[in-house]
Amino acid sequence: MTLVSRSSSLERAVDRAGDRLEASALAAGGLSAAPVRKAVGAAPSLVRALAATWLTPLRLAQGRTAAGVAMVAAPARSAAAMGVDGDVARASTWTTQMLGAREIALGGGAWLALRRGDGRAARLWLAAGLVADAVDALAVAGAVGRGKVRPALGVPLIAVATTAVGVSTAALAADDDPT
Repeated sequence: MTLVSRSSSLERAVDRAGDRLEASALAAGGLSAAPVRKAVGAAPSLVRALAATWLTPLRLAQGRTAAGVAMVAAPARSAAAMGVDGDVARASTWTTQMLGAREIALGGGAWLALRRGDGRAARLWLAAGLVADAVDALAVAGAVGRGKVRPALGVPLIAVATTAVGVSTAALAADDDPT
């Protein structure tokens, strides 16, 4: 697959994922669609920029693993970077470490499967990560919509999660092996 067609494929996948996330947020009731629409609007250009340079399922897995390690090693700082108030971030380090462990497992599993060339296992790990990223995007959109997370922090988080959904969706939809 060429870089241009890969970028177009990722952009279409993010657009479709964003449409589904927006519809889910609206269906959940009480959630404002504005943060989702803003993130979805930003994600395709982000995907284009990243796909044109280096974003691949392997690098997505590596980034997820690195983020998880940071959450386990420095939970208060990681939570604060995601917009959690300092006192709350310090009081809930255990939840950030749990999230970090999830990221390490999902990223590490995908990374290992991709490095080994095990297409079946890679698809399973990428699908699991896709589900986690979709739920993350919805959860953050809900928090932004309820005023629990500032849009300046929430929208980039939604864009990152939506972009990850697009990368995983494109890899899973591709005819060729994601490895």
